[in-house]
Amino acid sequence: MAAKKKPAAKKKVSKPTAPKKKPTAPKKKAPAPKKKAAPAAKKKAAPAKKKKAAAPAKKAAGPWRRMKYDDGGFGLFFGVDAFFEMGSMEIFEKGGGYANGPGWESVIAPAFEKAFPKLADAIEYDCEGDMFVARAEDDAHLDALAGVIAAITASPAALAAAVAARDPDRD
Repeated sequence: MAAKKKPAAKKKVSKPTAPKKKPTAPKKKAPAPKKKAAPAAKKKAAPAKKKKAAAPAKKAAGPWRRMKYDDGGFGLFFGVDAFFEMGSMEIFEKGGGYANGPGWESVIAPAFEKAFPKLADAIEYDCEGDMFVARAEDDAHLDALAGVIAAITASPAALAAAVAARDPDRD
């Protein structure tokens, strides 16, 4: 009798396996999407200790800057080019003035004296070249001055009226 052949032994073939993963820390959740922030507000000067009755309730906004002097007192200043887009050069020239620092003083000072006669002596002007500079011991006085400047520069017509009423001796 013929011997039966035993079936050949099957070779063990290993199945491909995924590489072993190293233990990792649990994944962090993605941060929630950020909400759009409101536009940054313009930097405000420190609030005044006490406001005088004649000073406006809120500070006028404009291209001027505020500062506190090391030796005491406060300042308000701007470069005259801040108002070139509204045609300040032409308005001053038509009114017989020049839109430099002293020229702006010749317009702003009389308007401030008219609006706030009791505060007129509290403001000291130090305009040079193309820079308007005013100084006061009380920041609230500069709030009042900023309000006058804002009114003067509210429109070309308002500036023209103020230039017409300027004090040419201050140029």
